[in-house]
Amino acid sequence: MGRKSKADERRPEILEHAYQVVKREGLENTTLAKIAEDMGVATSLLTHYYKSKIDIIESLGEYLSEKYNATVEVDFSKIEDPQQRLNAVLDARFWEYKNDEPDDKVWYDVYNLSLRNDRIKKSFTEFYENDLKLAMNDLEAALNGATGGVNREDLGTALLMMMEGIGYYNSIMSEKQDISGAAEVMKDMVLTYLDKLKEEK
Repeated sequence: MGRKSKADERRPEILEHAYQVVKREGLENTTLAKIAEDMGVATSLLTHYYKSKIDIIESLGEYLSEKYNATVEVDFSKIEDPQQRLNAVLDARFWEYKNDEPDDKVWYDVYNLSLRNDRIKKSFTEFYENDLKLAMNDLEAALNGATGGVNREDLGTALLMMMEGIGYYNSIMSEKQDISGAAEVMKDMVLTYLDKLKEEK
């Protein structure tokens, strides 16, 4: 296996420091100079790999997706029982809002920009498409294909829509309300529905 190029090593490093600066300062106040200062390097090093701040932010969308995916992937290799598999999938999804990464402030800052920037929108679109495939595959593995005739894409999409709602609500209300009880209620509702699908197989 060949060695990583300098660019392969430097780009993720730059994105991680950009992520930390946006987390502290906000997207509007983030500059190339601040990212370089956070790295302890000259600004010219950044422009060698990225032409501008927007170039970095556009790549940050993909970087955030990678951070998110790392929090919801389920390893089925040690889980044989179908019910335990299903619980593992739903736990990964319904408790995702408690994870520190990716940071909500950074996520919604970049998401907001995606409404005006086609490249960032493309990275978010690809993220949701990939996350949908992951959710569908996880559900199918957990249910052993028993979807009761319900379209698997609809099942996966419904799950992602619930997760988005939980994440958004918690990002606004977390200082005033503990939503863990409500998230557990939603999880139980989904479990009841999926159990019904298995019975209808």
